[in-house]
Amino acid sequence: MFLYELFKITCNLLASQLSFKGGKDLQVSLATPTEEQYRVFLLSLKHTMKHIYYVVVIVLLYSVTAIAQVPRTISYQGILTDISGNPVPDGNKNISVNLYANITGGSPIFSESQSVTVIKGRYTLIIGGVNPIPPNLSFNNGYFLSVSIDGGSELAPRTALTSAPYAIHAAIADGVSQNAAGIVTSLNNLSGVLNLQGGGGTTITSNGHTLTISSSGSGGNGIQGLQSSDGTLTVLSSSGPIADVRLTPSAVTTKYIADASVTVAKISADGGDIGQVLTSNGFGVAVWKNPGGIILPYSSTTNLSSAAFTLSNTGTGTAIVGVQNNNGTINGYGVQGIHSGGGAGVFGQSTNGAGVSGLSSAGNSGLFSNITAGNTAATLSVVTNGSGAAISSTASGSGRAGLFTINQSTNSSAALESTTNGTGGTTLKLNHTGTGGNIAIFQSANTNVARIDKTGKGFFNGGTQTSGADVAEAFAVVGKRSDYEPGDVLVIASGYRRTVEKCSKPYAVNVIGVHATKPGVLLSERDVEANADDLVPMGVVGVLPTKVCNEGGIINAGDLLVTSSRLGYAMKADPEKLKFGMVIGKALEVFSGDIGLIEVFVNVK
Repeated sequence: MFLYELFKITCNLLASQLSFKGGKDLQVSLATPTEEQYRVFLLSLKHTMKHIYYVVVIVLLYSVTAIAQVPRTISYQGILTDISGNPVPDGNKNISVNLYANITGGSPIFSESQSVTVIKGRYTLIIGGVNPIPPNLSFNNGYFLSVSIDGGSELAPRTALTSAPYAIHAAIADGVSQNAAGIVTSLNNLSGVLNLQGGGGTTITSNGHTLTISSSGSGGNGIQGLQSSDGTLTVLSSSGPIADVRLTPSAVTTKYIADASVTVAKISADGGDIGQVLTSNGFGVAVWKNPGGIILPYSSTTNLSSAAFTLSNTGTGTAIVGVQNNNGTINGYGVQGIHSGGGAGVFGQSTNGAGVSGLSSAGNSGLFSNITAGNTAATLSVVTNGSGAAISSTASGSGRAGLFTINQSTNSSAALESTTNGTGGTTLKLNHTGTGGNIAIFQSANTNVARIDKTGKGFFNGGTQTSGADVAEAFAVVGKRSDYEPGDVLVIASGYRRTVEKCSKPYAVNVIGVHATKPGVLLSERDVEANADDLVPMGVVGVLPTKVCNEGGIINAGDLLVTSSRLGYAMKADPEKLKFGMVIGKALEVFSGDIGLIEVFVNVK
């Protein structure tokens, strides 16, 4: 059977790659070959291409018993012989192997090349020894192996990988998932050999496939057991026929008293009058007394989850007034709030009026100071959940509405910083409603260096600089705006006003510019408030990434560029064909590919 399979593979290989008399008869089917086919096969081996090598491949797939971790490698052996069956000379051969999911066609799912030593025609290599076989190759489907020698073409046909006998059983075990029915994979996170063991009066017996768990304890009436884990109960004479159960001292606390179970009548038969409070007479007896006035200074500490002191005034007056009448010092406070945690020292809340209001005749109406150098929190934090301003400042006199000053010369932070997380909002808005003056003035060392006047015109002593490399102007396009992208070469569209389209003819004289990537200056006839999403920024001068092709040949730095027949692409210009208005600009780098994007100094002329 092996001889026939060798005969069939060799015949098919020779019939597909060699040309000789009788070669058409070598396409051997699965049926038993005829005597004439054997004769043609032997005659072909004798008379055709005496120096060609053929490969007899023996693939050995070993079933590995996993000790620590199953290796992801495959042992592979082969024999190299010439056409006469003699081993090839000893030496090194570069052998490439590919794994496929199909017997023909498709792309390799794994490839590897190794230099191996051939001795008497035999060689051995470990597939996966150079390029590890990836984990996603789980060998749960059929795979096919191909071989090529010293960079030659793949030998055909591909060889199907087969299973070792015990690997077939492993495929059954691989199908058992963690939630498979009919088996127990673990018990209380334990696996392996487990034993059930009874304790106390519990016994476990087995009968065939049945386990019986039983207890020998007997029941009874009354209290069978007593536990007091918190120590509130004491059991006396626990070994006698009668046990004495008592409450331990201080066992009854608030958590053991049911709500509303302790009434005034139970505490004092007479009860208290209106305004009296329950207190102690100093000898452990509770009595009702009228509370006296607060004796100053008064200090008290409590641990409550609610307010420690509450005073409500349902009238129009002030609930609490704190007055400091010592005019000789500024260290005193009318009201002082201290908080040692993360809360507020003073908290004010109002439904309609101000939560906190400060008035002053000579000093600051409000003062907020951060006295700790390492404190990174804001000295004043203002939050609003409404639609109004988080902070509003108004100057009714001749002073400023706001003043921000940094007095530390080594401080590199911004004196004023504004941030918005809104959608479509403005980070900084300046509104000038007067009849003259400037919207903004920028100074350096108290000297004006830039300003924006009331009309929106900007003046800059040091000039301007942008991050873009070109000057562009916004133009409408023919077709959909989404069909255009940076680098497109654009020409003036016929029959439209201020409209461009991609170039489509070589040496076009109506070329006007290139779709800009990031213009340094963008000109537009629309107002600054108008939406320009339907327009493209067309660079007219400067350095722009530009689409180019090889229609005019290899492009070198300094070559003149013109439009090509490719939609939206430029090409190298032939100086003899140039006319006025055809040149887009000059290439700033070399291009030798088919199509691509290079930097071009655009200057249409």
